[in-house]
Amino acid sequence: MQVKVIKLITSEEIVAEVEHEAPDTLTLKNALALVMQQDRNGNIGVGVIPWGTNSIGSITIDKLHILYVNDPKEELVQMYKTAFSGIAVPNKQLIV
Repeated sequence: MQVKVIKLITSEEIVAEVEHEAPDTLTLKNALALVMQQDRNGNIGVGVIPWGTNSIGSITIDKLHILYVNDPKEELVQMYKTAFSGIAVPNKQLIV
């Protein structure tokens, strides 16, 4: 699974599996939009919501609409895996 963060020219930032890359397009699977959210204590953090919900299957984006593609932080990869597995994935730190 190759999970990437993609910033679009619309300012949207999405995290998704890159299914296929062609010279002019990028095909994404299980795309989630990154959103800022506030918890009960007033702290601001990052959350995810489904992106491209009106589509069935993979989504192909023209690279003209992409500002950048990058590797996500490990915390974001774990959030992404949890969103699709339904199982909370523990971090790699040892419990002492």
